[in-house]
Amino acid sequence: MEANYSASVLPALTSFCERHPDIQRLCGFLSKQIWNPADRQRLLDRLAELFLHSSCTHDIAILFSSFILEIAEKAKLTIANSNNSHGKHLEFYIALSKSLKFCPDLKRFTLQYLICTPVFKSHSSVDYEPEKKRIKKESQVSDLGIIQALWRFLQYLGYDAAVVTSLEPLLKFLTHDDRDVKWFAVQCVIRLMTMSSTQKDVFLSRYFSRNQQRQLTIKHCNREKSITHDCCCQFRTTTKVTVTKQSITEADFSASVMVEGILLRKFSDKSPFEPLVHVQSTRNHLRRLAMAVTSGSPVLLQGPVGSGKTSLVEHLAHLTGRDTSALVKLQLGDQTDCKALIGTYCSTSVPGEFVWRPGVLTQAVVRGHWVLLEDIDFAPMEVVSVLMPLLENNTLLFLVTETI
Repeated sequence: MEANYSASVLPALTSFCERHPDIQRLCGFLSKQIWNPADRQRLLDRLAELFLHSSCTHDIAILFSSFILEIAEKAKLTIANSNNSHGKHLEFYIALSKSLKFCPDLKRFTLQYLICTPVFKSHSSVDYEPEKKRIKKESQVSDLGIIQALWRFLQYLGYDAAVVTSLEPLLKFLTHDDRDVKWFAVQCVIRLMTMSSTQKDVFLSRYFSRNQQRQLTIKHCNREKSITHDCCCQFRTTTKVTVTKQSITEADFSASVMVEGILLRKFSDKSPFEPLVHVQSTRNHLRRLAMAVTSGSPVLLQGPVGSGKTSLVEHLAHLTGRDTSALVKLQLGDQTDCKALIGTYCSTSVPGEFVWRPGVLTQAVVRGHWVLLEDIDFAPMEVVSVLMPLLENNTLLFLVTETI
């Protein structure tokens, strides 16, 4: 029988209201002992709104870290329905950057959001406006907040953030009047360009004296202190209920799903499937697999033939709303051809013309689908060499033009 999970929100909610007595949006939930589904949805909506407030982001990320993924998804939906979507996007951009230090679960969500909605529209017809012009039209988001957010992304997301960050619009901040803004812009350029120690010293000396470098290093070193809370929300197994005593249940989540205590994003609504028998060993394996998915790491399942490796992956895929089209299964062997995985040029009806046809692996990577590689130990070295960059750096390398 599949377990149900719930988390008592009262300690976290009480702590948040004590730390922010001027915010009355959540105080009403403390006086109400029994919560129905509508009450719990209103609470999640309020938390999503407050997540965008810079003064509340830090505490929400820590106190409600166990379901921060759901809060972020609701905040994203709020931005999409907002009249000032770009201003809210900048607030969300900053809120995500502040939360990454305490919520590793947000890394994949953040990276996908940065890919779909970049903060700098360097290739659009509208240039990035300076703060004095922008502040009247959008929310109160400072240039310092934006450049600090970018620096946090490069710090916590590393190579992945550098790949989706454009250098061109960042260069405008190097001549900013605010010395702090200029400092973080220089640090971001150093990370993006992967400068050596010598190159870093030369580049810093172009914008700051030695004394200024020491002052700014001290000022911004370990500025964000890690605060621990003893009253964070923790999910525990429970019976399935409709009303709760100041608790949130997994049934309240619309954009995510709970898998053995691990919260995962849903690809789509669940599709009908035959569930596995949830014995203890199955639960343990599901939890480990869900933790690997959360971290974005490749997973190697090893075991005898018929032990349930493929069934376990298929079960997790169904739980996260991935049907057969969103879970690509590839049977590897000594006859597997790289062209079938990566793609190849094919002739067209026009004599002498060839077009690129992506392979099944390329299509799955582009669409963000899961790929299940069966019998990878039997794959030839040519195929392994193609898979290694994907497994190590989440990158599929090949050079192609659309038509030749």
